[in-house]
Amino acid sequence: MKSTSSTRRGRAPRRSPDEGTQAAAEIRLKAVEGAVGYHLRRAQTVVLDDVGRRMGTLGLNPRDFTVMSVIGANPGINASRIAESLPMKASNLSVLLVKLKRRRLVRRAEGEEFSRIQSLHLTREGAELLEEARRLHREHLSFLESILGRTEMAQLIRSLRKLGSYEADPRSKDPAGERTAPAR
Repeated sequence: MKSTSSTRRGRAPRRSPDEGTQAAAEIRLKAVEGAVGYHLRRAQTVVLDDVGRRMGTLGLNPRDFTVMSVIGANPGINASRIAESLPMKASNLSVLLVKLKRRRLVRRAEGEEFSRIQSLHLTREGAELLEEARRLHREHLSFLESILGRTEMAQLIRSLRKLGSYEADPRSKDPAGERTAPAR
């Protein structure tokens, strides 16, 4: 019997199923090694899986935590201001707020039952749950810091803020000197 590494009449050498899968994965990954979006997506998966698992123990998801944090830090804020400040569609925020109100975690200001613009506040239960969620979020940040280290974590946050705040002016050139595409 011939070795699996020898060639047979011009054919590629036989590989075990694991070797073939690994080789194919390496080839596919080499094609996206320099793709920022690919690496952002993989990192996002790690981050959201971990924080989602932690918040899930409280019946929250990462968006619930984010919105409750914004309301907690800005008592009386209205939904439009929240949607503007977060990358969230107003319709999605509306559904999320209904869910938080039903759980009695968020309430409207007194006397605003029929007002079009409503000032939002955390309830006592919401504030208590947010405190526990913040504790879990600190654990999540410690987990990420254990992977990256404090310096890399701070640099990552600075880089993500810079990317997240970039808004292309259609009349300007991008950092590489190319004319940017007009906004559509």
